[in-house]
Amino acid sequence: VVLEDAMKAWDSQFPSEGDVIRRVLGTLGPTSPLYDLKAAMFVLISEDPDLIEVKESVEAARQEADFLAYSAYFCGTSAGGGTSGGVVKDLPGSSAMPCEQRFKLGAIRGVTTVRSELQGLMKSF
Repeated sequence: VVLEDAMKAWDSQFPSEGDVIRRVLGTLGPTSPLYDLKAAMFVLISEDPDLIEVKESVEAARQEADFLAYSAYFCGTSAGGGTSGGVVKDLPGSSAMPCEQRFKLGAIRGVTTVRSELQGLMKSF
């Protein structure tokens, strides 16, 4: 039920800032519906051990997205607010993207992966 509620609210909470991304992922604190995702996944695995690969995929995507969202806050100090110096394929014609935006884009991709994995998981029940 928690996963279903979180998925229904996902679009209205779609992240744009580092802490918002982390809150949606459930890694910032207990205010997110996905805060107990890891515990919920363990319950599902106890019922169906074949889901362990899905759990691992969700956790890996969640951890990477959390890391990128958190790292976005430190671009200005540790990377001088620098740019990639390379072409970002998602932005045709752009020759560079600020560090913070690259990290947020990566984090949002991670959120999308987590969402997709969870939707697939929910369909199996």
